[in-house]
Amino acid sequence: MKTDNLAKNTVMLAVGTFLNKGLQFIMVPFFSRWISVEEFGRFDLFVTYVTLLIPIVTLACSDAVFRFGIDEEGIQAKGNYITNGLAVVVTNLVICALAIMGIGYFGKWELALPFMLMAVAEIFNNYLQGYMRAIRKLNIYSFCTAISTVFIAIFVTIFIKLFHLGLQGMLLGYAVGFFVGDLLVMIYTNFAKYISFKAVNFSTVKKLLHYSYSLIPNNISWWIINISDRWVINFFLGDAANGIFAIAHKIPNFCTSMFSVFNISWQETASDIVNLDTKNVYYSKVFNQMTSTLIAICAGVLCCNFIFFGGVFDIKYSSAQFYTPILITSALFGGIAQFFGGIQISMKRPKANGATTSLAAVVNLVVHLALVKFIGLYAAAISTLLSNVFLVISRVILLRKDIKIAIDKKVYIYMAIFAYFVIFNLISTNLIISLVNLLVACCLFVYVNKDMIMKFSRRLISIVSKVK
Repeated sequence: MKTDNLAKNTVMLAVGTFLNKGLQFIMVPFFSRWISVEEFGRFDLFVTYVTLLIPIVTLACSDAVFRFGIDEEGIQAKGNYITNGLAVVVTNLVICALAIMGIGYFGKWELALPFMLMAVAEIFNNYLQGYMRAIRKLNIYSFCTAISTVFIAIFVTIFIKLFHLGLQGMLLGYAVGFFVGDLLVMIYTNFAKYISFKAVNFSTVKKLLHYSYSLIPNNISWWIINISDRWVINFFLGDAANGIFAIAHKIPNFCTSMFSVFNISWQETASDIVNLDTKNVYYSKVFNQMTSTLIAICAGVLCCNFIFFGGVFDIKYSSAQFYTPILITSALFGGIAQFFGGIQISMKRPKANGATTSLAAVVNLVVHLALVKFIGLYAAAISTLLSNVFLVISRVILLRKDIKIAIDKKVYIYMAIFAYFVIFNLISTNLIISLVNLLVACCLFVYVNKDMIMKFSRRLISIVSKVK
């Protein structure tokens, strides 16, 4: 597999993710105005439940389907892993759906059905991600994700504005949107040709689960690091505080999503070159470019903070702007941690990822619980940052004998500039300086990505000239 596929796959995924997250971000001001702060906080809490359920219900076999399926050639060989992975997910989905509806029946929980639908749709979507990576169809993934987001926006609007369903409408809208995306994936990839019930066998299921079971604590630990803060906030500070923190997370989530685009491609490429003698040189090159780009993206988003909270989000969420600098910094370190995690995956060391992420989760939870009564929502932001820093350090230590990364001096300079932006946004809201910072951040992004921008410009000019 050629290493230049990393750039190709990343660009394909970036387009879909940008459309997806861009539309979601545009809709946040509307959604947050249509329902109360408390309801928005509860919706965010329901999303955390789904995120927790995904690795438990799927037994993380999506990653196993990808890792084993990508090494195979031919529909039948890939289909063996895809079919058995599907068997695991469907079996557990039925159990999960019955459990959720049981809770709804005995507890008279009116949100049980819409929550169950959203959970099932997202869980199956997670499985399909592994399937598409196994068959190397990331372009279809990007397209279907973008279409799915459009339908989420449409149906949430219909259910809330037309039928006045409030929180139920939010859950149902997301469920329908994800189901549409899942259906499109199956149609465009001819999913049925990879499925053969005769291929279901215990030995393949055992092989998949032997690889994936150690990823379950890893995924749950990521949940603790990134999302469990909502539970602690809800318990100590209430739904309204959860709504504030949910809005504060929307901006960093854009940075996280953009890196996840790279991370999906990176795991594939890292798996292809893990046995090459030149892997250290390539890893260093990718690390320096990735980190520089990630810093530039985070800096640019952070410098737009005054725009988001000055004119985009409702004024009732204005206090959230002081948590975003810490959360964006956390997203930056989280992205770096996943880079090293991708190398561990390529070496088929899921246990190492699980161990480091579990320890980082403990750091997150202990720090949050220790500080929440004293500094409120800042405890959630700080604990998330510290856990991601710990994660980077621990993974570097584990890989130091196998991988040698040569860090470019420019990366340290970019990090220093980013640190200035963080400090400014924490202590000042001066409009003039904010505008200057935004200009500097734009220049930094252009400089860091000048080669990619020039390459894209030349291709665009070539396409235009051919049309003429």
